[in-house]
Amino acid sequence: MLAGAAGAGKSTWAERLWSPSQVFARDWARLAVSDRPDDVSPDVRADADEVLATIVRLRLRRGLPTAVDSTGASESRLQRFRELGRACGARCGLLIVDTPVSVCLARQTHRPRLEQVPESDVRGQHAIVADLIRRHAAGNPAPWDTVRIVSGVTP
Repeated sequence: MLAGAAGAGKSTWAERLWSPSQVFARDWARLAVSDRPDDVSPDVRADADEVLATIVRLRLRRGLPTAVDSTGASESRLQRFRELGRACGARCGLLIVDTPVSVCLARQTHRPRLEQVPESDVRGQHAIVADLIRRHAAGNPAPWDTVRIVSGVTP
């Protein structure tokens, strides 16, 4: 599972570590169910998560490497995909992309309009990721098999 704010560099890291057939993004799932990657309405989010979970479950049952690229770093969302992986007998890793919020915000301006994430959302995502990093640094036991924190500035 990749965690990081919008514009942190998750997709760049995913491209370096996995083949395109192994990475599944929540943005893609939203586009698949609504034709709009910027549609974050509750029903589209729920449908996109269901599509994503189905693909991940089917791949993991076959023992295929699978990465989920998502800004959704809330504990409940991470737990859902971690439990899905565990139910399939997979090792579950968390790759946290640590990027200054100023960089994440600046990267929004280079995206197509429909892919730009509002500043308040980026700041909220960044705060959640910063909390994940703090908890990891404090030695709180992570429920992941591996946790890796990488820089999104120079991947």
